[in-house]
Amino acid sequence: MDAQGQPVKPVVKPNINPVLVKSYRWNQQLESGAALTIGTLAKREGRNRTYVSRILNLMMLAPDVIASILEGTQPPTMQLQDLTASLPIEWHKQKQALKC
Repeated sequence: MDAQGQPVKPVVKPNINPVLVKSYRWNQQLESGAALTIGTLAKREGRNRTYVSRILNLMMLAPDVIASILEGTQPPTMQLQDLTASLPIEWHKQKQALKC
């Protein structure tokens, strides 16, 4: 209880996964022209093109799933391998598969 007798809400630490956030950042670089191609982005990041492409595919997730990843509020069990697996294209089915 706080000083006014109200229940204190526990502070929830965001579960921000840097690899998941990297997908968003890379996508922004491609859209803005800061990186001209996936190949140049991969070279600059010291990664191979296949890895960068796989990570960029995360931008095809449902918008609210992407938002939860960026905010760190995605389910704690959500892992990169879940997101790079064969997820359905339909957003509602993605959310069911990911338990969001």
